Amino acid sequence: MGGAWDGVTEVTAQGGSGSAFCCMSIGGPMRRIIVITIIVGVAAVALHPVAVAGVDFIVPGVTLESVDFKAGADVSYLVIVHAYETSDTSVVRLSVQDVSDDFCVLEISSGPFPSNEEETATIRFRLAMRFKEYSTPDEIFDCIDQIRVRNGTEPFRIPTQDEIEEFDLKQILLNTNESRQRRTLPVQEVETRAGSFPCDVVEYTMRDVRAVNLGGVEAERLREERSVLWFSSQIPFWGLVKSRVEMRRTTTILSASVPTAPQGKQTVTESVLLSFKDPFAR
Repeated sequence: MGGAWDGVTEVTAQGGSGSAFCCMSIGGPMRRIIVITIIVGVAAVALHPVAVAGVDFIVPGVTLESVDFKAGADVSYLVIVHAYETSDTSVVRLSVQDVSDDFCVLEISSGPFPSNEEETATIRFRLAMRFKEYSTPDEIFDCIDQIRVRNGTEPFRIPTQDEIEEFDLKQILLNTNESRQRRTLPVQEVETRAGSFPCDVVEYTMRDVRAVNLGGVEAERLREERSVLWFSSQIPFWGLVKSRVEMRRTTTILSASVPTAPQGKQTVTESVLLSFKDPFAR
């Protein structure tokens, strides 16, 4: 193993390899990779059994065990986030660079739409296959033993500790939400730039209410999520073809002398397949 690491420049923000290196700030674009991929949607859980109990990978509901780690598998999505009366459009790509009995090398990138390589940020990391023995995000995070980053077309490099903390890679490993409700919807044909696919459709809903204390003021916080996912066995990695994720958070003040109207915010994220590569397709 190691082909996916060929050509990686071993440098830090201070420099290396015999030349000065000026670190481009990667906190923004790299953190954006994690945030966007987390809200792309829930995918392969409906097709695959849960084998690593309690841990989801990148998106709620997708277990690490459900991801199909085949070298050369590659999927990209157009992701549109609607929030605060504005919209943001990005291209997110996930790929499996290399696989052995002991490790797999994964890559996640995010950039603008239309695609611009110079403005695309990429993170590459190696995951030890022993993750299957563990059941918590912290334990599985310890199975990631190499991390490389790249801005645009610059060489891959080792991130600084501050950068690792800035984009918080641990966010790709999530505790499974057991309160999520699942409902199967009728099969639909979905048209994408990558082709037309007959898709199984699944809806997930979740509602969570809890009491909170806001500086001595009693309040109630409501979190609601609804995800609709379209997936096909023709798509590698995790089967996702399209998704729509609605997230709403509302806070109501309970102890005010004058009743206060609930204050809320809503985010709607839509993703649709742009392209894919299945190394074993005939």
